[in-house]
Amino acid sequence: MVRWLALCGWTAFIVYSMDVVVPLESAVIGRVSQWFAEVGLPEWLPAKIYHWATFAVWAFLLAGALATGYWKPLPDRALWTCAGGILVFAAITEILQSLNATRTPLFSDVCINLFGGATGLCCRALMRRLSWSRPLPLSTSPP
Repeated sequence: MVRWLALCGWTAFIVYSMDVVVPLESAVIGRVSQWFAEVGLPEWLPAKIYHWATFAVWAFLLAGALATGYWKPLPDRALWTCAGGILVFAAITEILQSLNATRTPLFSDVCINLFGGATGLCCRALMRRLSWSRPLPLSTSPP
């Protein structure tokens, strides 16, 4: 239940931050974009990193909820459910942006969202794999 609540909370955060908030009105986003420009990086890069990172976390949470645990294996069917969910949610966030006059939906953002989702699933798989390679703790009680 807690995993599903975490996923729902993160979903609400993504929808609010990507579809409701006007990015240029945020002092933090403005400072980060300005700093990127000062060091010679594109001003739009922080927004794209944000798309990627939020979807990586979202996919990680979704996979953990569907597997009933973050360290439990994800069945093949649940993996396809995750992939479909990432695809649908990536598109929905951009479609919702078309309802906000201050936002511009972009196909490239859908692709970045999908890449973030794939990254989240890969990170989860890697963490799961690394957890298998850890040695079990030795018993401290006498035999």
